[in-house]
Amino acid sequence: MITIVPFEDIAEAVINKIKNKLQEKFNVDIKITKNKILPDTRKRGSQLLANDFIPIIAILSKDYGLGITNQDLYVPELNFVFGIALGKHCIISLARLKGNKLMERAVKEAVHELGHCYSLHHCPNPKCVMHFSNCLEDTDIKEENFCERCKNLLNKNFFS
Repeated sequence: MITIVPFEDIAEAVINKIKNKLQEKFNVDIKITKNKILPDTRKRGSQLLANDFIPIIAILSKDYGLGITNQDLYVPELNFVFGIALGKHCIISLARLKGNKLMERAVKEAVHELGHCYSLHHCPNPKCVMHFSNCLEDTDIKEENFCERCKNLLNKNFFS
């Protein structure tokens, strides 16, 4: 099971789109929690530390968990992150995904971060959803699907 944990007000259309795509990609049940308030987190300017969301997501999810926030996130070694994964839990930020491709980008980042939760690493294939996104252009180039290599690893490790 994957639990989606929205922080503050995330558009229902975005949550439902991500939910439907995750069901399709991972073939598991999806649960959605009620909107949660932002954690008491460390800040860098207007950015929030991504890692501080993970314990809350872990408490609210039985198995795998995906947090979604509109806040701009960072980790100490990077200027910003679209998302991070730690163990079976991850968070994505919609802050830098804005624009007419928001839904498409949000799905890609959600699938990407959950791919990490399922032990997948970054893929060298620029079309694979597991390819590292350093900027929006990278996110726009990749597809929402796993390449054959990553799909085989996922199936071998978790869905055989």
